[in-house]
Amino acid sequence: MGQARQGRDGTLAHRDDVNGETLKRSIHHWGLCMKELIALLDQVQTSGAFAVGGTLPSILPGLHVHGVGPIGLPLTEHQAQALIHVSERAPYGRGEETIVDPEVRRGWQLSAEDFALGNPQWNEALRAAVDQIGKELGLSDCQIAFEPYKLLVYEAGSFFASHRDTEKIPNMFATFVVHLPSAHEGGALIIRHAGQSQRYSFADSSLFAP
Repeated sequence: MGQARQGRDGTLAHRDDVNGETLKRSIHHWGLCMKELIALLDQVQTSGAFAVGGTLPSILPGLHVHGVGPIGLPLTEHQAQALIHVSERAPYGRGEETIVDPEVRRGWQLSAEDFALGNPQWNEALRAAVDQIGKELGLSDCQIAFEPYKLLVYEAGSFFASHRDTEKIPNMFATFVVHLPSAHEGGALIIRHAGQSQRYSFADSSLFAP
């Protein structure tokens, strides 16, 4: 319970009320600053793209999943079911919360510690791809680091509703999505930014090209 004090004029002020009012004013001021910052950032002109796509060399990643073993590609129905068996429902983030809701996201996931990509040539190909992506995004004179985060499995009927990716690690500025070869239809990735839209379909080359 908060403390109260009496002023010389006989008025009472509750400490919680004073702090609460200060907090409200601080939040309001912070909100105005953020709006001004966003408005200024929207005026920044850049030569880089907001989304970049391409095809990796046809190199097997050497995928090994704990509890399943080596995974061959293109992915077979049998191995897809084996992956789902050791996976958990993929959640999504909302503020500070992590929520599992199949009405928003329907799919399966494995954490980075549950799988490995053991082919050194694959990792070299990813490094070269990330360097090229950085250039196309308009980044220069900087070293971009990347690391595995999740292995996702989307079966028939799976989806992820429109959302904004949350920052997983400090200084994260992009999500690097790699589609591994598997026979499927649909499943396009649509990225939107500042009134622009870019669509990526992996189904046409789903059997042979990552």
